[in-house]
Amino acid sequence: MAATAAAIAADAGMPVMNAATLRAIARKDGLYSTPALNDVLYLHMKGFRAIGGLEEYTGLKVLWLGQNALSAIEGLGALASLTTLLLNDNAIDEIAGLEGCPKLDTLNLAHNMIDRISGLSSLTNLRVRGRGPQVH
Repeated sequence: MAATAAAIAADAGMPVMNAATLRAIARKDGLYSTPALNDVLYLHMKGFRAIGGLEEYTGLKVLWLGQNALSAIEGLGALASLTTLLLNDNAIDEIAGLEGCPKLDTLNLAHNMIDRISGLSSLTNLRVRGRGPQVH
């Protein structure tokens, strides 16, 4: 689905999250030019429709992806150090695709369209708070 969403975004003139775009954002934000050295990445309010290009950001601990147009959680498999993932205010309908983030303890999915939850059993550090479906 990532390729499809990215292709649609490119055709619509929307920004596409890829390695080049991420390096440009990191440079603009005064972050390291070597992706693996960054422990935080600010990608909120960029208009992204799909997650991609994060493979080299292996040192990320905090990832801001709120207020985009994301419909799926994907492309996070290389982020084993990630502890905080902010995905609020998107169009995500399923909580899945987090298996590659074993250290994740904070996940913000407020103001999405969640109707399915799967694959969270391996996330032993994840805290569930607030209203909505309870994860056991």
